[in-house]
Amino acid sequence: MSEFFETVKDITSAAMKKADTTCKAARLKLSKSALNKLLAGQYIELGKTVYNMCKSGDEDSQEIVSITAQIDGTRRRIAALDRRIDDVLGLVKCPKCGAVLKIKNAYCSVCGKKLTTEQESIEENENEMNIITEER
Repeated sequence: MSEFFETVKDITSAAMKKADTTCKAARLKLSKSALNKLLAGQYIELGKTVYNMCKSGDEDSQEIVSITAQIDGTRRRIAALDRRIDDVLGLVKCPKCGAVLKIKNAYCSVCGKKLTTEQESIEENENEMNIITEER
């Protein structure tokens, strides 16, 4: 009987963990949706600004630079959310082909590229920095 309750406890714990993961991913996806709407509005604003500049013959692009900076910031925030969603769901993107894979995969199932672990990536970045420093 004790084994039965342990099994039920383990199943319940796994279900709660899965539900928590799903909830976190849903919240992040909702935030991403709001940012995508903001981005669409920013693109419309940019289009209107360019149109008005062309109609008026005004060549002052300061407003365009400002809107472009806002768009770049929004796109960075969306990319960061994408990475957080992948982290929560245990996914990685292949650096070669961009396929979305489970984090535990050693190789990409689409193109066959060896996927590096986080520690290997840190070591590669340190090696690159050492090479750059030595070249100077």
